[in-house]
Amino acid sequence: MKITRAVFVLLMIAVLILPTAISHANDSPYQKERETLEALGLFQGTSKGPELSKTMTRAQAAVVLLRMSGDLTSMASEVGAASLFTDLSSTHWAYPYVMHATNKGYIKGTSTTQFSPEQSVTGKQFITMMLRSLGYVDAQPQSAAKLAVQAGMLSTDAAARLTSADPFVRGSMVEVMYAMLTTKLKGEEQTVLNRLVAKGQVTKEAALATGLLVEEGNPQPTPAPEKPVEPETPKDPMDAIEQAIHDKLHGH
Repeated sequence: MKITRAVFVLLMIAVLILPTAISHANDSPYQKERETLEALGLFQGTSKGPELSKTMTRAQAAVVLLRMSGDLTSMASEVGAASLFTDLSSTHWAYPYVMHATNKGYIKGTSTTQFSPEQSVTGKQFITMMLRSLGYVDAQPQSAAKLAVQAGMLSTDAAARLTSADPFVRGSMVEVMYAMLTTKLKGEEQTVLNRLVAKGQVTKEAALATGLLVEEGNPQPTPAPEKPVEPETPKDPMDAIEQAIHDKLHGH
């Protein structure tokens, strides 16, 4: 039987492209949020991709916490300081992050002597950490859902769903991080994104490009600048598909 060019291309798509698309299907609900956070330098995937269904640990949560609070640049002050927790040595990769977040009052141990860095973080714990970084220093896990709604960070339904998550996964983390960008700090008109720009964690150009930045004197976010659309020369779609297959086969 003679196989036409079109049939051959479709067969190659089924073999090479569809498995990849299926493996990332769980990323799609958070695509906009993830891409925005990536553009701002606030979200990083792994060697395997976004891995939004992967469980987060308490150590990883500490890193995200400092990234969202804009305190990564001041973390160096913790290097060489004595550990506050017996299960977190100074050689642990998350040591300076956990120490700095603890000293800032954003995060607490699972006991007076233990931090449990490799333990899965719960939704209540994660959102409580984020609320403290907004200025709600007395935030507690048991009231995190209610406070997240009062702070304007999450809707009632989202707060109930996310705080009940145990364990907490990277996709839920992306949802919370994105919601935080336009959340105001306690008692201030400044949003988290404004603070990140002011602290140099995010460039103003990148923040403006998201359309989420609230500039001084303007209570509404500044719309993202429109990019000129250049007319494209019509191309044979089969050529593009064949090129994609070629790149896949040759590791491009």
